[in-house]
Amino acid sequence: MILAPFRDVRKFYATGVSRPFRACNFSRGSKFAAPIFMRTLAATATLLLALTSSFVTAAEPEVRREILGIRLDMTKEEVEKRLKEIGKFVRDERKQQQVWEAKDKSFSHIIVGSEKAGPGLRYVTAVAREDKDAERIRYSDVEKLEAARQAGDPKIKNFNYEWTLPPVKGHPEMLVIARGRDAEFLSTVSLKRIGGGEEDDDEDKPAAPVPPKP
Repeated sequence: MILAPFRDVRKFYATGVSRPFRACNFSRGSKFAAPIFMRTLAATATLLLALTSSFVTAAEPEVRREILGIRLDMTKEEVEKRLKEIGKFVRDERKQQQVWEAKDKSFSHIIVGSEKAGPGLRYVTAVAREDKDAERIRYSDVEKLEAARQAGDPKIKNFNYEWTLPPVKGHPEMLVIARGRDAEFLSTVSLKRIGGGEEDDDEDKPAAPVPPKP
């Protein structure tokens, strides 16, 4: 709870940590007043600094580990169920890859690649809409660009931002990849499992161009 640190601070003062302030004899003849006061002041400042740091850390947004509700830790059955909810099947492709049309304000298609020997996904890629009615997604909407590795070449308008996410709460270690030709808006965003034994630099790309919407 966000209010918990404030309750802890009230408890901190209520339990007597602040008593040295009251107990100190600040008369000229006291040689203990200043050291006790300074130690108590330092302890209070350290506590407040720790609380402030915890609020800053908690306020930082966490990178999303799903695309349109599809996660790498989902089973094939769960993925298919979710895909049917948000779109319709288009075609099968190589390497157990499927293309689905998405009904979304930002993305036109979803590409998923299943594990050959496992129950989950190797990757999921969303293809951005680029029509006049689309809500375009910026690279910086995915995560801070300062934290990304630039795997492309911006000089030739090949933007390829990558973020590595450690395994957490059942999610596997993964790459978050945002690609595009535009300097600001992405064309595709992908989640790609790391260490699955089926690595391929181009496995999260469709074998053929995604058909345009009629």
